Amino acid sequence: MIQLTAAGRELLLRALSNTATINFLDVQFGNGSNAGASASALNNPLLTIGISRMTIDTPFVTLYTVFQNNTLASGFRRTETGVRAEDPDHPGTAMLFAYGYTAPESAEYIPADSEDGIESLYNIEVYIGDAENVTASISESVIYATKEELEALQSEVDNISKDSIGLGNVPNVSTNDQTPTYPEYTQWNTFPAYYGDHTGQYYTKLDHLVSGETLEESMSKLQAAVKYLIDHLGRYDNPHLATYSQVGAAAASHQHSANDVISGVLGVARGGTGNQDGTASKATKLATARTLKVNLESTSGASFDGSAAANIGVEGVLPASHGGTGFSSLDDLKNAIAGGTRCARIVIGTSTAGWVAKDCDYLCDGTADNVEIQAALDALPSTGGRIILLDGTYNIAGRPTLSKAHTEIIGVGNVKLNFQKYGDDISSFFQVNADDCGMSGLYLLGPSTTGYETNTLVAVGWYVSNKVNRFNFQGNTIEHGDIDLRGGGAGHTITGNRIGKNNGYTSGIYLGNCTDVIISGNHLDGPYYAIQASGVKQCTIANNVIINYQEAAIHIHSHSRGITITGNYIFSNKGGNVQALDIDYTNHAVITGNYFGGVEGADGLLVLIDDCDNFILVGNTMLSDYSTSVGRIKNCNKGIVRMNDIVAAAGVSSGFTTSGNTLVTISDNLISEYNSSSDI
Repeated sequence: MIQLTAAGRELLLRALSNTATINFLDVQFGNGSNAGASASALNNPLLTIGISRMTIDTPFVTLYTVFQNNTLASGFRRTETGVRAEDPDHPGTAMLFAYGYTAPESAEYIPADSEDGIESLYNIEVYIGDAENVTASISESVIYATKEELEALQSEVDNISKDSIGLGNVPNVSTNDQTPTYPEYTQWNTFPAYYGDHTGQYYTKLDHLVSGETLEESMSKLQAAVKYLIDHLGRYDNPHLATYSQVGAAAASHQHSANDVISGVLGVARGGTGNQDGTASKATKLATARTLKVNLESTSGASFDGSAAANIGVEGVLPASHGGTGFSSLDDLKNAIAGGTRCARIVIGTSTAGWVAKDCDYLCDGTADNVEIQAALDALPSTGGRIILLDGTYNIAGRPTLSKAHTEIIGVGNVKLNFQKYGDDISSFFQVNADDCGMSGLYLLGPSTTGYETNTLVAVGWYVSNKVNRFNFQGNTIEHGDIDLRGGGAGHTITGNRIGKNNGYTSGIYLGNCTDVIISGNHLDGPYYAIQASGVKQCTIANNVIINYQEAAIHIHSHSRGITITGNYIFSNKGGNVQALDIDYTNHAVITGNYFGGVEGADGLLVLIDDCDNFILVGNTMLSDYSTSVGRIKNCNKGIVRMNDIVAAAGVSSGFTTSGNTLVTISDNLISEYNSSSDI
């Protein structure tokens, strides 16, 4: 996450008061250690990238950069990202305006040119508030045409007319579709007639086509010639007056003797047999009766000439209209009776639990069962449907994908999905790429973790360009893994699930850039972050139980807004600096009716609210034996902290540490000292 440095915040304040201009110079990548909030430069800068374009969408500016690794001798992991601006007090000198750090295990790897030649576009958002004096030094070597410029060029091409390129008189049709016009003239009137050898017979002398004459003249001549030819071909009155002797034909009336017939076949009507081998043309019956049988087990044909009996096989499928089934196999008949495998409900079982083929549409065998599950998903119609998993354990060694909208996966009985290591990735997982999908009644078990690894078992909208909407995850159990909705989208519901045994390494529920999300009634035990949300809007987190978390139970950050956190029970006695609630850079948050507790080894503040606007912290119970403060409110604007039950170590006063706040009211809270003997 890119955050302003101390120098960046000072320059931003000057820009907001119109006493200075923010002129962005370039972006730097490095692989150094974390320089922290007081960074003035990257610990180990390796690349400096020019800015190709800049857009402003208050309160952020987006810097567009283009990077090629053709000069990079060695690859590295990008742990440091810096945005530099011109120092207004020292023109021509760069200062570090914003800085971001990513842990090495999560950092992007940038290869050397010798490993893999790449060209990448990086869009970096930087907070500028309402500052208007913002510019950027654009590097001409990395400028690319924008969509608007390409669309303008396309508009010029679309408006080219045939007149503008000298084709005004050319018809806009293919050669075969042209319709030439020409004057139709009668050759009878154009050329003199003459009489031939036959008195009274009228002839016409047609003209020849001449090279160089116009198409109009040629077509007119062709029209006259074709017309005359058609008329001539339609005459059957011997227009040439040819005699039979001239053409070698017989006279119209003549006779032949029997001796003149020396070829051909004499018909029965003339006393012949009608054939050349002397057999009869038709018989009323065979001299000897023969038997004809049909062999239903054979498809072989049989010849029959009347000399012997014949046993004839059958071929094809007998339709139902003639008493058959209309199908060539029992499986096809079964599918037709059941509605076909492409119906909206498909049942999957596993032989390891005793299911057999007749019990289900797809039968797994305990090895790479994701293959059969994917086949069932693919067999659903385009309108989606329901996949029902029967009781048993299914081993997942791939990534089944829900790619059709309105698709549900439902477990019936004790359905366990055992996710295995998959290639170079941490684990296999379900991939959701379509709207209105859901999963319920499943027990999802990820591979055991030995460090800070992410076992994502359900990924929503990661691998599609459009955002996936309205995913419903209800009544499931997850162990050693999490559900990740960083693909964005709107209308998700995550309710009634149990997520646990994460050993403090993996998260539980991860949201990114989502809208209108409900997280309710879930039980989360032992995650690193139980619920983490980045850049979300209109998110409700209600009535969840979160215990034994490692870092923070609920962490909301990265300019989220419209957050409601209510009715949750959060408790941890884990050692280390842990928070029940950590909110930063978030606007319009309502936090009410929650229980935040941390005793017996929990040595962190329960509630952290930093850099937030318009928040309400009312009617919560906050109990800690660590210090005289249960929370911190820092650099916030417009907040109300009232009517909370605050229990802290001896000497507690307001229960909060505060600094840098504006219009934040802390009053009417019930303050008391923690007494372990009164604990139940």
